[in-house]
Amino acid sequence: MLVASRPGDVLLLARRAENAFSTLACFFRISGRKTYRAGERRLFSLPVREVQLFGSSILGKVDRDVVDQLLDTVGAEFDFHVLTLGELKMESPLYASITALRGRFSIAELSRKRSLRWLIRLPADFETYMMSLGAKSRQNIRREMRQLDKQFVARFQRISEEDEVDAFLTAAESISRKTYQWNVGQRVLNDEATRRSLQDRARRGELRCYSLALDGQACAFMRGKLSGGVYDFETAGFDPAFGKSSPGAVLLMWAIRDLIEHSQCPVFDFGAGGDDVGYKSRFGNESNVCAALQLGPRWKPYTRLLFALQRALFMSLNLIDRLVGKGALRARLKRALRKYGER
Repeated sequence: MLVASRPGDVLLLARRAENAFSTLACFFRISGRKTYRAGERRLFSLPVREVQLFGSSILGKVDRDVVDQLLDTVGAEFDFHVLTLGELKMESPLYASITALRGRFSIAELSRKRSLRWLIRLPADFETYMMSLGAKSRQNIRREMRQLDKQFVARFQRISEEDEVDAFLTAAESISRKTYQWNVGQRVLNDEATRRSLQDRARRGELRCYSLALDGQACAFMRGKLSGGVYDFETAGFDPAFGKSSPGAVLLMWAIRDLIEHSQCPVFDFGAGGDDVGYKSRFGNESNVCAALQLGPRWKPYTRLLFALQRALFMSLNLIDRLVGKGALRARLKRALRKYGER
């Protein structure tokens, strides 16, 4: 049987079997917009009634019957167009259970390509971590660290206290404004909401951000939190004027060393959206193939429209990919789009 607790727009579901809880899941309802993107650029969005699975996970026993019961209960409690499950490991029981329900629901992937979710299994010492990487990566990382030390007076800082937040955000926003991510909407803001969020983390003992200044000038930052033995990497940026010195990569290595030597953290999670060529693959030592899933009632015309637009967009982008290819033209187009950004 399912035991449901619903305070407002949050639905906590527990499945009881033989006088014990065997499954636990949390869903929450939002009224937002479904955004359609081409890479990092937002094209347009449509209003949507959405339910999300908290943490993209269901705890305990997970099989098709359990998932069927959970979704029945969610559908009875919430009227939604889409239910966002988030990034699921493709080898997981949850992924298998969800995809087995295609007869009942329309199911869509939120990305054209499957992603690799990269982790770092943090060992007892930094040198052991370095040895877990490929030989070429180790060589390049050591070279970048040596060169930066020769060229500049470097000041690394860990930000974990409430009174350190203001200075960190001042520097982080100034750097963020210089990055291409700023133009595509991925911004770190020194505003009241962000300050309050980071200060709340500090009070809970979860704040773990990092900054790098070279010759007294702020040039790189990294934002994340440490909770439950997992470091959740959120975002990072560096001043492109220092790009040849690889400040972002050096700061990341310093942060990894700090977590190994000054915490009890066993896992560094790079978060969703990785691949096999970016910086996550360079520094990660474990990966899982994942798919970001969203489902909706098959009988709702608006849900079918939302998913049909997504399929049409992906088909168009795949066609453009084949026409552009992987060469210099593709690189020039990406640079132009990043510079143009969102208006």
